[in-house]
Amino acid sequence: MAAKIIPLKTVELLRIGIIGAGGVARFIHLPGFALCPQVRLAPSATRIRRRRSLGVAQTFERVEDLLALRDVNAVVVAAAEVSSAAGLCTGE
Repeated sequence: MAAKIIPLKTVELLRIGIIGAGGVARFIHLPGFALCPQVRLAPSATRIRRRRSLGVAQTFERVEDLLALRDVNAVVVAAAEVSSAAGLCTGE
């Protein structure tokens, strides 16, 4: 089943979680999200010590914990390498 596309103008608030807290998240995604008044950062998943640099109230070490949140509308995989995101999923 294909996902339903919702026009952004009808969304009052879009909560986005981020997987990864490296340069990709901090220098590409976060500045872009800051330009969107309807976007709020949801908790994110990362294993590195730079979690506070994301500016989110809560972080998880496991992707499954982030994905279990009901109020997260979308998740961006901002890990520099696929293996980094996979490690968060498997705990390796």
